[in-house]
Amino acid sequence: MRWLLDVVAIAAWVWWERSQEPRLLLVKPLGVGRFKRGVVVVLTSHPRIETRVRLALAERTTLHFVRTWAELYDVVARSAPLTVFVDPFADRIEDPRGHLARCSREWHFPIVLYTELVPGIPGVLLAAGQAGIGAVLFTGYNDDLDGIVDAVAWELHEAPRRVA
Repeated sequence: MRWLLDVVAIAAWVWWERSQEPRLLLVKPLGVGRFKRGVVVVLTSHPRIETRVRLALAERTTLHFVRTWAELYDVVARSAPLTVFVDPFADRIEDPRGHLARCSREWHFPIVLYTELVPGIPGVLLAAGQAGIGAVLFTGYNDDLDGIVDAVAWELHEAPRRVA
C-alpha cells in the first residue's frame, strides 16, 4: 500500500513542477499561413505525393488535386496556377510524353515533374527535358518539404528554383 502512496506523491510532484514552468503560446508569426497565395494544381494518383504536397503547401496556397489529364486541363482553364505538379504515370491510359510537350508549349507557368523512380521514367524525363521542363522531384529522394516549397513559382512569371 505504501508504494501506491509513493506513486501518487511522485505524480503530484511532477504535475506541480510542470504547472510552474512558463508555457509558450503557439502563435504563428504574422503573415505565415494567414493568407493563401495563388493556386497549385497536382496531377497524381500516388498517396505519398499527395500527402507531401499537402504538408508543404496547404497553409500557403490553394491546392487542387486531379487524377487525369482531362481534369488537369479543366482546372488550368478555370484558374491560373502558380505551378503544376505532374506525376506522368498518374493517368496510365494516356501518353505522358505528348501531354508534357503540349503543356510546356501552351502554358506559361512552371511544370514540375513529381514522380517515383520506375522503369519507364527515363524516357519521360528525356521528353520533359526536350519540352523545357527542368524541375523534377522523386518520392523518397529529393522531395523534402522545403524542396517542394522551392519548386513553386511564388511570384508572377518567376521561374522555379532548380530542384533536380
